[in-house]
Amino acid sequence: MSNYRAFLDGYETIKKANLFSVEVLQNIENGLTEVLNDLDSTKYTIVTTGSFGREEASEESDLDVFIFCENATTKEKILAKKVGIEEVINKFILKQVGDTGTFGADAISIFDDILKNIGGSNDSNETLTRRMLFLLEGKSIYNKEVFNQYRNVLITKYVEATSDGVGVDKFILNDIIRYYRTITTDFQYKVEQDGKSWGLRNIKLRFSRKLLYYAGVLTVAAVSNSSNRSCRVEEISKLLDIPVLRRIYHITNIHNQKYGEEIVSVDNIFKQYDYFLEIISNEEQRKSLESIKRKDDRLNNSTYEKLSRDSNDFTSELHLLLNKLYDTEHPIHISLVF
Repeated sequence: MSNYRAFLDGYETIKKANLFSVEVLQNIENGLTEVLNDLDSTKYTIVTTGSFGREEASEESDLDVFIFCENATTKEKILAKKVGIEEVINKFILKQVGDTGTFGADAISIFDDILKNIGGSNDSNETLTRRMLFLLEGKSIYNKEVFNQYRNVLITKYVEATSDGVGVDKFILNDIIRYYRTITTDFQYKVEQDGKSWGLRNIKLRFSRKLLYYAGVLTVAAVSNSSNRSCRVEEISKLLDIPVLRRIYHITNIHNQKYGEEIVSVDNIFKQYDYFLEIISNEEQRKSLESIKRKDDRLNNSTYEKLSRDSNDFTSELHLLLNKLYDTEHPIHISLVF
């Protein structure tokens, strides 16, 4: 962690966002402990995703929250604490109440339900999204022990579908790919049918959403040499416990340690992402992107044009890093195609 913090000295916006996120989430966790201390005997965990889950939030960020619990009785107990939970969240999140931590019964799920019908006809986009966000960028803000238990159960379900031995766990990889392709398609639907703003949503898709997917791919690739399923479950869990940007740094650092020198660099990736965060953390610049309601409007927005060009370089750098970390014989390459 200390090496990563030192590394971030060269990326001011990322470092500021990291420190801000950690501080805010710790304050929220402390506040929730006071509100929920009489529910200690129940099994549930409160999860945040999005920019706070990735530890890259700013004062412009809202807080995405959902809860996993063990049964309907627990769900009712948590709903009875709804007002108290919202008060804690709204105390530390500067966005207006209507834009942030409010949630209802639909944000509280019985955990076993997300284990059912994976890939089946009843596996809705909403279920897929919640499952993948929990796995790829989820961060516990209450009951970390239960969070870890639930995540290990989910990872085990994915990994058990793979034959024991060395190789890529294609069940989890395919669901990561499916999720990413779903949100890219969903983007088009939302801007065309739902009238959602085009600009900011498009730029996030090109940077933070893409990075989330990419870090998931690297995670699967990184454990492919583990010889048995239990080891892969443990290693995947450890990697997914590391926020997205730091996970990419961590996996690259492990690769470099094998050679005793920095033969692979993530500097360009962090430099481009730092600029992306700088723009969307700035209220005026963010509003400029939000003002792009339709695709054609992008041509009159210099902020968007710059980020759009950068996103192409960002994609190229991600692809280059994948090829440097894993040579052409590594099974991750063919698994991403077939």
